[in-house]
Amino acid sequence: MLTSFLEQLITKHSYRKTLKPSLAIYLMAARFTDDTKEIQRFSDYTLQPRRMLPPILGYETMPLVSLEEAVEPLHALVPEVERMTWTVKQNHFEDDHHLTDDEAASILLYTMEWEPRNQSFYAILNATLQAANRQLLKPWFLFLRLIMTSLAKLPSESVNLVVYRGVKLDISAQYSTGTTVTWWGLSSCTKSLNVLSNEQFLGQTGTRTLFNIECHSAKSIKTYSLFPEEEEVLLPPARQFQVTGCLNAGHGLHIVQLKEVQPKFPLINPVPVPSSTPPKVTPHFTSTHKPISPPICKDPRLQTHIDALFSDPTLTTLDLQGNQIRAQGAGDLAQALLSNKTLTTLNLGMNEIGDQGAGDLANALLSNKTLTTLDLGGNEIGDQGAGDLAKALLSNKTLTTLDLGYNQIGDQGAGDLAKALLSNKVTLRIATLLTLIPTSTHFSHRHSPT
Repeated sequence: MLTSFLEQLITKHSYRKTLKPSLAIYLMAARFTDDTKEIQRFSDYTLQPRRMLPPILGYETMPLVSLEEAVEPLHALVPEVERMTWTVKQNHFEDDHHLTDDEAASILLYTMEWEPRNQSFYAILNATLQAANRQLLKPWFLFLRLIMTSLAKLPSESVNLVVYRGVKLDISAQYSTGTTVTWWGLSSCTKSLNVLSNEQFLGQTGTRTLFNIECHSAKSIKTYSLFPEEEEVLLPPARQFQVTGCLNAGHGLHIVQLKEVQPKFPLINPVPVPSSTPPKVTPHFTSTHKPISPPICKDPRLQTHIDALFSDPTLTTLDLQGNQIRAQGAGDLAQALLSNKTLTTLNLGMNEIGDQGAGDLANALLSNKTLTTLDLGGNEIGDQGAGDLAKALLSNKTLTTLDLGYNQIGDQGAGDLAKALLSNKVTLRIATLLTLIPTSTHFSHRHSPT
């Protein structure tokens, strides 16, 4: 895989056409720079801590406030932060992802370069995120709550998205193949090699380290960036990666290949989805007709297991944790569960199925009479999905364990589930706090003894 990537990189670097300037022009405050040479988020380097730091906790309980209120505790920490805030709030934002103006402006504030560069908002924030003393983060809690809510609302990029980041240094010795590293700060990356190959970023000559990152938590922020043509994606803070390859490509270029992995416990607590967030359009209990043949799904690996749900009478446990099946895959599995009479345990943790996938599975629970354990931890499920599951639990008489840990369920969804527990006649346990998340990604199923 690393060899094919190197071939792609060489091809990208062999072109002779001149790169066109790719910066949008904005009328901003005088201290804001629109000079390309100053855009360093993709190639900014700060030394990552070598020891595991304490997790980032507590910010998620803060209230959602305006951007002006969120930066008020930072007046003494970030020079000219009031001026920065005023600048970004002068922009108009399209409501593509149901972000408020303050939420969108929080992303814009992060992307804005300032002079001198080390006084840019993102530079000071990331230095604080990388500090071992977590008390230093407390003045940032209101802003973290705002920007993490913004990122939670943005759609996730495609499965196994590859993004790039680089520095004009050789730091490859810090990334030994097989080791796991943690990036504590927010990490700006790009989907375009052409962006990094520009001499004003990583360039094509001199000592350089290029990170080729396979990830699943990155969010595209080009709509909310001052530089939309840079195809910027943002990795949230406290991400872990496995080093899968490291190569000296010659001519000063070192390539480090990373793959995002899930830690056993989250390194940063997620934010709840605000109750004001418009729900996703979901097919709420539209049909409970049992299919007579397996549904056809787009993922050939998943198709194998769906076929088994129809044809294998010994299949009792299906473990699909961490395979990014998303809402479409959850819908396909839900169709299979309408007819299955043997499966008792289904693990769909860490699959980003969202409210739509939860709604489809809730529909299946209305008919399924055998499933006793369902793990939906870490799936970006909000109040709508929790409400759909609660409705299904009012009539389902077989499910005894439902794991909803590490989701984005607010007060409304929690209330719906609590009411369902009171009405459900079966001893049902809903786990919402402690979910152990293995670092491996796997497909597996187990059979009952023959």
